[in-house]
Amino acid sequence: MLFHSLRDAFVITFFVINMMIVAEYLNLLSERRLFSLLKDKSLLSYVFSSFLGALPGCLGPFAVVSLYMHGFLSFGAVMASMIATSGDESYLMLSLFPVKAIYLFLILFITGVFFGWLSDKLLKVFGFGIYSMSRCGFNCECGNPHSVSVRPSFSVLRKGNLKRYVILLILLFFTLSLLYLDFGDEGWMKLTLIAIGAFSLFILATAPDHYVEHNIIDHVIFKHSWRILLWVFGSLVLLEFLVESWNIASFIERHGGIMFPLSALVGLIPESGPHIFFTLGYARGVIPFSVLFLNSFVQDGHGLLPLFSHSFKIALLLKLLKLFYGLVLGGVLYLLGF
Repeated sequence: MLFHSLRDAFVITFFVINMMIVAEYLNLLSERRLFSLLKDKSLLSYVFSSFLGALPGCLGPFAVVSLYMHGFLSFGAVMASMIATSGDESYLMLSLFPVKAIYLFLILFITGVFFGWLSDKLLKVFGFGIYSMSRCGFNCECGNPHSVSVRPSFSVLRKGNLKRYVILLILLFFTLSLLYLDFGDEGWMKLTLIAIGAFSLFILATAPDHYVEHNIIDHVIFKHSWRILLWVFGSLVLLEFLVESWNIASFIERHGGIMFPLSALVGLIPESGPHIFFTLGYARGVIPFSVLFLNSFVQDGHGLLPLFSHSFKIALLLKLLKLFYGLVLGGVLYLLGF
């Protein structure tokens, strides 16, 4: 159990940290034009985030959380992604009821865009900020962001910055170690992780010393990496223990009369396993579409775990808002007989 949780925590942390490195680098390389499109055109940011969330698996939501933590996307954009995602259950849905699964993903995508937009509007009305107060990215506190140049040059390696060499070796080790991890049928995930790791290696090897030391080493690695790893690992160990010690599937079967609220409560669990019951139940005709929809709407697989390391309060607010939206929308579907 511990090894499996540690492996998953490593993969999640590796992807989130490297996404932060690559996103900030590309944004500066484009003179901050790349992600300003998402920030200035809010509808595009919700569509973009909801699309990433709708992709099977959890890499899309991880990417959105990384961009939020760096100040590139709003709270509502994260909401859109977390509504649209069905976690790892999406693979099972596509194998059991492919046509209906696509309909479900499409509904989640559209509702993700709408409720993402609505969430930002609500936060603004109540006086909350919708962007993460990150030290770098759009909320940079380290001087004029436009004065930073990240033009690649391998000549920087001749200067012999010890910190750079150490981080390069560590990242190279972790990237190569991915070759020996078994991802089962999700070989594309391994290729994605290796590709983004290789890109980060290129950035570390060619970006200016000041940028590497301040933006990458001091901020992303020293500030975020250990917190994400500890939060994700601790959460996964706790969830594995609860799932093994408490048979959720049999509990739900014994309390079938309260299936609707149970699907929402189980959806709050930031883990993929427990939600499989509702997928299988719908495939066998045991539960209605509205119950499957509610569970899929409220749950976000592992997608939200990195956000808990950044701000527990924001992650909890997102979960509770999503639960409220899901109960309202799922309740309407349930009353309509779906």
